[in-house]
Amino acid sequence: MFRRNFSKDKALLFTFPKERKFDIHTFFVFFSIDLVYLNEGFEIIEIEEDVSPFRGYSPEKEAKNLVEFRSGKVDEENLELGDRLEVIE
Repeated sequence: MFRRNFSKDKALLFTFPKERKFDIHTFFVFFSIDLVYLNEGFEIIEIEEDVSPFRGYSPEKEAKNLVEFRSGKVDEENLELGDRLEVIE
């Protein structure tokens, strides 16, 4: 939050204590983002693209992880439901 810029080469990974529906908001996020919800095995279970600033989003499925990308990254990487992501530190 409060950033004016977010590189398309970076992502934010959020890992939750247990699988459940985690609502998010983009209040004070000044650019659009792509949301990729993952299960415990890092398999994509839900995608929401181009979430505008100052808006909320409620996922349809329970997730263990959430990755936030700069808007457009899902298309650029051809991410689809069922794909598995690898976490590289």
